[in-house]
Amino acid sequence: MIRDLSRRRFGAAALGLCLTGVSRTSHALDTDAGANPFSVRVSTIAGRRVLFALPANAPSPLRVVILLHGLGEAYVPEIGARAWVDRYGLLQADARLHHPPVAAIASRGDLPASEADRINADLAATPFTQLAYVCPHMPVPVGGAYSQWLAQELMPALRAEWPTFTGEPVLAGCSLGARASITTATAYPTTFPLLGCTQAAISVADAPRTASDLVNAGVRKMYIATSTGDPYREANAALCKHLAKLGADVTTRAFPGPHDQPWLREVGVLDLVLWASRTLP
Repeated sequence: MIRDLSRRRFGAAALGLCLTGVSRTSHALDTDAGANPFSVRVSTIAGRRVLFALPANAPSPLRVVILLHGLGEAYVPEIGARAWVDRYGLLQADARLHHPPVAAIASRGDLPASEADRINADLAATPFTQLAYVCPHMPVPVGGAYSQWLAQELMPALRAEWPTFTGEPVLAGCSLGARASITTATAYPTTFPLLGCTQAAISVADAPRTASDLVNAGVRKMYIATSTGDPYREANAALCKHLAKLGADVTTRAFPGPHDQPWLREVGVLDLVLWASRTLP
């Protein structure tokens, strides 16, 4: 169980970050010269705004990542649905992985040479596997009703929308969205057995119980990433430690950099998406 954290604490840490009754806006978006273009559409599913990003050269079966945004984008549904594309650099990260070698795009040092070398060695061994992305708006406060909506409303609509999506999704999030992903995967592990967390907004005190809940629920594979300036760094490190003690299949990352959107655009989304592509069959 994850203890509620105060709105003030979230505000200080996370405001910098971040098919029923269907209303749609659509366009094709080519993120970079030679990149695989995406069809990007925002729809309303059971009262919530959701962005769908489908690659033009979509493989079959389709591999899908569901991404939950941070607190800063939670108050306006359209902004929340578009946060990963408009603010976090999702499709740019996808394009970088399609066209290695990956290099730093900023001078701050959030993607050190050693990490770029690791990513490029991975891509040299196995080219990036194309993914499709689903980015639902997440309201605040976020609780069990939202987890239920993800499992019982979004997932059936998604499978109806994309019939070639026949496997499991990766459920992932950043900051408050990572915390919501943990809660949802724990409650619905058969629906969401693959979990990705970037700078999860959790507490040190809750780390042991959170790890036990995830392992006991049967969440199969996990990814936990943090950074040196992440206010939740100690909590994420504690969660990784307890998951390892319990024998969980968990990939852990610790990068330089703060808890902000430039960090996500530089390395946070890039590494999460690469992990997701290697995790899905």
